[in-house]
Amino acid sequence: MTCGGEEDEMRGGGRARGSCGAWWRALVVGLVTLVAVLLAYPPAAAQRPRLRMAVLSFPAISTFVGAVIREAGLDRAHGLDVETVPFATISAYYAAIATGEVDMLGGGPNVLQRMRLEGVPVRAVATLVRPSDLVLIARHPEVRSVTDLKGKTLAADMGSQQFLLLSIYARWRGLDLRRDVTVVQAPFPLARAQLAAGRVDVAMLIEPVATLAMRDSTAYRIIFNGRRAWREMTGNDGWELIVWMRDDVVRRAPGQVDAVVKMLAGFQEFVRTNLDEADRIVARTTGLPAGAFKEAVLYRRLQFEVYPAWGRERSAIEQMFRLAVDAGVVERLPDAGVIHRP
Repeated sequence: MTCGGEEDEMRGGGRARGSCGAWWRALVVGLVTLVAVLLAYPPAAAQRPRLRMAVLSFPAISTFVGAVIREAGLDRAHGLDVETVPFATISAYYAAIATGEVDMLGGGPNVLQRMRLEGVPVRAVATLVRPSDLVLIARHPEVRSVTDLKGKTLAADMGSQQFLLLSIYARWRGLDLRRDVTVVQAPFPLARAQLAAGRVDVAMLIEPVATLAMRDSTAYRIIFNGRRAWREMTGNDGWELIVWMRDDVVRRAPGQVDAVVKMLAGFQEFVRTNLDEADRIVARTTGLPAGAFKEAVLYRRLQFEVYPAWGRERSAIEQMFRLAVDAGVVERLPDAGVIHRP
């Protein structure tokens, strides 16, 4: 490229060199201005903070929440960019937030209590799901309640909040699951298979596995429901899952907590007002049969309720901590930082 061409340069070299210099100065000024504008006003996607959210790789509550948030654009609507990170087991799921592989997840209050006591820097920021989907399904008619489990075999995931909640209730009814019952470690889908194969007397299940399991045999009976049991014991409904975030993520950007709570409230509202669409999203992204998610919500086996953890439900969460200590399920109470304060 030349500035004015060789002929002009030959006719009046000084004027041509002056014109060329002005052209380059204008180009440099333009580029500098463009860079300044891009730095001052980055694209919208670059402005949204990215949050890595753990989900289970099989159909489960965390999977549904993550899928609907992403597919319905609820993260973008609240200024966030949520990346879902799948895990095949509950132990790997919880380990991921301890190592910093993820920033947030939906987890049990008493698992949070236990991990906080072990020094994992996590805190509760919101409620998510009541324990209404937690059930025990028995294959024999003589097993009619939790106290009938004595001497029987139970398939359950012992690393889950559901097992801790069941253990607290069982101790309240005078039964020690680890001493009085033969517990077979099994994630929820495997627990269903163990029950179907006749290898255990009872399986601890959650939705949607519980609904699918009840279709396996007309002889099956539900002998325990988490929400009813917790209400019987305490007078309130308790929580199966609440939302945790890592302390360092909250300290880095405290405003994200408010955005996360609003995003989760948006999820709850989307499920309430667009249940057919939510069911289609869940069926398409998780492989769950169409209609199963909708049925679980309509019959209130899946009950989403989102509140800030520091608000009206704080005392209910703290009560779960105290009862776990009383039952000997968790060693002691966590520090006050376990629940976020704005």
